Amino acid sequence: FTDFDNEYDGIIAKFDQNYNLIWIENFNVGLDTNENIYRIIENQIGNYIIVGGTGSNQGFIAEINTSGQTLWFNNFELFEFRDILAIENGGFMLSGVKFNAEGTFGAILTLNSQGEIIDQIIDDQLGFYNNMILLNDGSILVVGGEQSDVPTKIDGIVKKYNADGILLWQYKTNNTEKTRYFHDIVLVEDEYYIVGKANNHSMIVQLDSFGKLIEMSIFSSSIEIYLNSIHYENHHIYVSGGFFGENNLINKSTSEYVGLIYKLNKSLELIEFKIFGSELDVLTRYSIIQNDLIYVVGSDGYLFITALF
Repeated sequence: FTDFDNEYDGIIAKFDQNYNLIWIENFNVGLDTNENIYRIIENQIGNYIIVGGTGSNQGFIAEINTSGQTLWFNNFELFEFRDILAIENGGFMLSGVKFNAEGTFGAILTLNSQGEIIDQIIDDQLGFYNNMILLNDGSILVVGGEQSDVPTKIDGIVKKYNADGILLWQYKTNNTEKTRYFHDIVLVEDEYYIVGKANNHSMIVQLDSFGKLIEMSIFSSSIEIYLNSIHYENHHIYVSGGFFGENNLINKSTSEYVGLIYKLNKSLELIEFKIFGSELDVLTRYSIIQNDLIYVVGSDGYLFITALF
């Protein structure tokens, strides 16, 4: 949606079990700027919590009821939120970016049920945080990017904090040739699998429980490939994204962006794949797995749904 000032609003849409549209609402925090909604979760009473950021560096969190009405929202100056987890006592944990005069820094905020800050972690290194996972002992693993030793490059970063916000360990790609950063992370038994970007290529990194590298696999295309979501289901790893050009791994070539899902084993070997959205030139943004179905959200309002394979 856009308003009359040609600024973009966030949108929230609800579908029934047959994927018919029930309602669609635009979301605007009341600022003269764009609103980007990055994540949505369901809270303890069945409403929806959304988080995101604006073009003027305002992070926001809002509660939406089942009819699409905004019940409350809080905005936070000089933040942007890219992921949200529900925690005990009806609160939330948010990861994203803190802005200041020096640049951007990774941030994790803990909020109460009304979206008020009760604790925060702000990284002391230039960079940003994307997705995170919360472990049973209260520790947090978050992924993103951090300033490289070469000022024009970014390194992929994985950091583990304990429940008190103390850094336990970190893994950094430390590659001065490419810009690398991580999008998403999943826990598989006692190991972590992280998906990210390396210039025009994508990568999956496998770490042990202490943050030591086990395996790194690079996925390439002649023009660009991006993998941005990773899941573990039925003893297999699923990663979603898209590519443009010639993909030698699957022996496919395309003249526009198409959606892509890889099914891998735990050794990161390809088992099967699916391509979708041909001739639509769609960039896929995010995916979830629920009830043996994969839901992939794409640009231009596309939602792709396919069964696990």
